[in-house]
Amino acid sequence: MSVSHFFRERGSRPFPWIKKFKPVVSQIVNDHQCHGDINFILCTNETIKSINNEFRKQNKVTDVISMEWNTKDILGEIYIAEAQVKKQANRYQI
Repeated sequence: MSVSHFFRERGSRPFPWIKKFKPVVSQIVNDHQCHGDINFILCTNETIKSINNEFRKQNKVTDVISMEWNTKDILGEIYIAEAQVKKQANRYQI
Protein backbone atom coordinates (compact mmCIF):
# COMPACT_ATOMS: atom_id res chain seq x y z
CA MET A 1 0.00 0.00 0.00
CA SER A 2 1.35 3.39 -0.95
CA VAL A 3 0.96 6.53 1.07
CA SER A 4 0.33 9.87 -0.59
CA HIS A 5 1.22 13.13 1.13
CA PHE A 6 -0.25 16.50 0.22
CA PHE A 7 1.69 19.70 0.85
CA ARG A 8 1.23 23.30 -0.08
CA GLU A 9 3.86 25.90 -0.64
CA ARG A 10 3.70 29.04 1.45
CA GLY A 11 1.58 31.51 -0.49
CA SER A 12 -0.66 28.87 -2.02
CA ARG A 13 -4.09 27.98 -0.69
CA PRO A 14 -5.16 24.69 0.89
CA PHE A 15 -6.30 21.90 -1.43
CA PRO A 16 -10.04 22.67 -1.80
CA TRP A 17 -10.50 19.54 -3.92
CA ILE A 18 -8.52 17.10 -1.77
CA LYS A 19 -11.60 15.08 -0.72
CA LYS A 20 -12.24 14.24 -4.39
CA PHE A 21 -8.57 13.85 -5.30
CA LYS A 22 -7.38 11.46 -2.57
CA PRO A 23 -9.68 8.53 -3.50
CA VAL A 24 -8.67 8.82 -7.16
CA VAL A 25 -4.96 8.77 -6.26
CA SER A 26 -5.48 5.83 -3.92
CA GLN A 27 -7.30 3.86 -6.61
CA ILE A 28 -4.57 4.49 -9.20
CA VAL A 29 -1.82 3.56 -6.75
CA ASN A 30 -3.62 0.36 -5.74
CA ASP A 31 -4.46 -0.59 -9.35
CA HIS A 32 -0.79 -0.30 -10.31
CA GLN A 33 0.41 -1.98 -7.11
CA CYS A 34 2.76 0.90 -6.32
CA HIS A 35 4.73 0.76 -3.10
CA GLY A 36 6.17 3.91 -1.60
CA ASP A 37 5.23 7.50 -0.94
CA ILE A 38 4.02 10.01 -3.48
CA ASN A 39 4.27 13.67 -2.50
CA PHE A 40 1.84 16.14 -4.06
CA ILE A 41 2.95 19.76 -3.74
CA LEU A 42 0.58 22.61 -4.55
CA CYS A 43 2.80 25.52 -5.56
CA THR A 44 2.93 28.96 -7.15
CA ASN A 45 3.63 29.78 -10.80
CA GLU A 46 7.05 31.12 -9.82
CA THR A 47 8.06 27.85 -8.17
CA ILE A 48 6.90 25.59 -10.98
CA LYS A 49 8.59 27.86 -13.54
CA SER A 50 11.85 27.62 -11.59
CA ILE A 51 11.61 23.81 -11.38
CA ASN A 52 10.73 23.61 -15.08
CA ASN A 53 13.75 25.75 -15.97
CA GLU A 54 16.17 23.89 -13.69
CA PHE A 55 15.23 20.33 -14.62
CA ARG A 56 13.69 20.60 -18.10
CA LYS A 57 15.44 23.73 -19.43
CA GLN A 58 12.03 25.25 -20.20
CA ASN A 59 11.82 28.80 -18.84
CA LYS A 60 8.03 28.90 -18.65
CA VAL A 61 5.12 28.08 -16.39
CA THR A 62 3.45 24.70 -16.77
CA ASP A 63 0.56 23.06 -14.94
CA VAL A 64 2.13 19.88 -13.52
CA ILE A 65 5.65 18.49 -13.17
CA SER A 66 6.35 14.98 -11.92
CA MET A 67 9.69 13.88 -10.55
CA GLU A 68 10.54 10.21 -10.14
CA TRP A 69 12.69 9.46 -7.10
CA ASN A 70 12.92 5.75 -7.74
CA THR A 71 13.96 4.89 -4.20
CA LYS A 72 12.69 2.12 -1.95
CA ASP A 73 10.44 4.38 0.12
CA ILE A 74 9.60 7.30 -2.18
CA LEU A 75 8.14 6.91 -5.67
CA GLY A 76 8.30 10.60 -6.46
CA GLU A 77 6.79 14.06 -6.28
CA ILE A 78 4.13 15.80 -8.30
CA TYR A 79 4.17 19.61 -8.36
CA ILE A 80 0.86 21.27 -9.23
CA ALA A 81 0.67 24.98 -10.10
CA GLU A 82 -2.43 26.27 -8.34
CA ALA A 83 -3.03 29.20 -10.71
CA GLN A 84 -2.75 26.97 -13.78
CA VAL A 85 -5.21 24.44 -12.35
CA LYS A 86 -7.73 27.23 -11.70
CA LYS A 87 -7.25 28.61 -15.21
CA GLN A 88 -7.80 25.19 -16.78
CA ALA A 89 -10.80 24.46 -14.55
CA ASN A 90 -12.42 27.69 -15.77
CA ARG A 91 -11.52 26.96 -19.38
CA TYR A 92 -12.98 23.44 -19.25
CA GLN A 93 -15.83 24.46 -16.92
CA ILE A 94 -14.93 21.94 -14.25
